[in-house]
Amino acid sequence: MSTRPVVTLYIAISLDGYIAGPKGQLEWLAQVETPGEDYGYSAFVAGVDGLIMGRNTYEEVLTLGAWPYEGKPVYVLTSTDNLQGGPVSPFTGSAAELLQGLEGQHRQLWLVGGGQTLKGFLDAGLVDEVILSLIPVTLGEGIPLFLPTGRQQQWQLAGIKTFDSGLVQLHYHKQD
Repeated sequence: MSTRPVVTLYIAISLDGYIAGPKGQLEWLAQVETPGEDYGYSAFVAGVDGLIMGRNTYEEVLTLGAWPYEGKPVYVLTSTDNLQGGPVSPFTGSAAELLQGLEGQHRQLWLVGGGQTLKGFLDAGLVDEVILSLIPVTLGEGIPLFLPTGRQQQWQLAGIKTFDSGLVQLHYHKQD
């Protein structure tokens, strides 16, 4: 019997709810960079066996230099299967169709972002856990993490970690 992989949203967010500046800028994340501290990122990435992201997030990742997800399958939700750049699998269907096609192939998938892709997964009730790294900055404007979904979902707090940089990491599991 095939099982659906666990889908985890692991993402940084500003105090006012943005995941990037108005044009996708991410330099505000540097405020919490601390030598020797990766906020659990390496352990998290080691525990996932695939990634999902939207086209805009994919294009932003390409601007960061070397491909950061070497050795991990990456699925990009997009309206076209003509993607340039990194080693990814474009997918033009819905979140539910993607996961149905991946049943039995993965144990845990990282939902990298962005907001529109997250909306599709939330609309379908397909996000199983959320790990938010709350950065102590307000951006004033930008790309919001949560877009209206019309669906209410309860979440159970699984853990809180605080760091000297001011970053607070909140870990939630979906309640059925």
